[in-house]
Amino acid sequence: MRILVAAQYSYPDPFHITSLVQDLVSRGHEVTVLTGQPNYTTGTFPAEYK
Repeated sequence: MRILVAAQYSYPDPFHITSLVQDLVSRGHEVTVLTGQPNYTTGTFPAEYK
């Protein structure tokens, strides 16, 4: 099944949505996550996301 997840926060920020997405992928689903840029814990954007 193809699934789109729209969430304000996702990996690498530490939120429960990450474990949900990982579980769906491990069950064989194709998951796309639509989210904002990660900056929750530090307030800055990691270089690999710029």
